[in-house]
Amino acid sequence: LYQYIPPHSAHPPGMMKGIVYGLLRNYYSQNSNESDYIHMAVLLLRRLVARGWDRTYIKSLIQSADSRLRSAEAQPSTTPNDRRPLTNKERLFLHYEYHPGGMPRGEIRQIYQSTCGDLLESRLGIKQMTVAYSRPKNVR
Repeated sequence: LYQYIPPHSAHPPGMMKGIVYGLLRNYYSQNSNESDYIHMAVLLLRRLVARGWDRTYIKSLIQSADSRLRSAEAQPSTTPNDRRPLTNKERLFLHYEYHPGGMPRGEIRQIYQSTCGDLLESRLGIKQMTVAYSRPKNVR
């Protein structure tokens, strides 16, 4: 078997989306021939299915990543000059250890926004809150 994360592992749900996108981005940039890129994408699909992932789920991830890669190449990169990056004092990071049965990121954001988002923005100038998951410690 190939050394891909199995579907029953305790990783965050978006992890597989990121792995597929990252691998396809590498295949896309490393292969000048379209057929070579497609061949590598098909191999990725086959290998992940052999590892136990659902074929339709992985296929949808590959199609989504492919369309994202192709649209990014078609559009020129434009960054507005009037938007400055946020400073560390304007950002808040909430760090949690990931657990499959834990509270989802969206729910944490919703609770933050409804309870203290406006207050922290007006009093402390916090403009962005990020929920950052860390992986649990390995068992040794």
